Amino acid sequence: MINSLSLPGYQLVDSDEQNEDIHFRLEAPTPVACEGCCVQGEFVRFGKRDVPYRDLPIHGKRVTLWVVRRRYTCRACKTTFRPQLPEMVDGFRMTLRLHEYVEKEAFNHPYAYVADTTGLDEKTVRDIFNARAEFLGRWHRFETPRILGIDE
Repeated sequence: MINSLSLPGYQLVDSDEQNEDIHFRLEAPTPVACEGCCVQGEFVRFGKRDVPYRDLPIHGKRVTLWVVRRRYTCRACKTTFRPQLPEMVDGFRMTLRLHEYVEKEAFNHPYAYVADTTGLDEKTVRDIFNARAEFLGRWHRFETPRILGIDE
């Protein structure tokens, strides 16, 4: 199956289209080295779980990516780890491109509209907007005028 989602490293396993939603099942990329000791090739699979992540809408339909997340055990340091997923924002369980899309769209549209079109919760949209607004507020400097003209 051809990966038309433009997510490098992920393999598309299955897709399912419903009335208002599209579901894709993806295999996450395998890690190169252990995250604890950085030894390459000394880890084995230790379990898996399907985790839902949201992505940008396609043709007006909400998209859910079911990513097969695997756990690994390192033979060198005897630790269990779950590798970080590239192109994903774990705190919100969405793709990086959807996170950036919500940051931009929340400035121009109501939270409920953005939440409905993307399939997210309205509070999630509000949290993303507030974090972005706080970041921009820290870096924006208001220029105070040197001369203030008052007309009578």
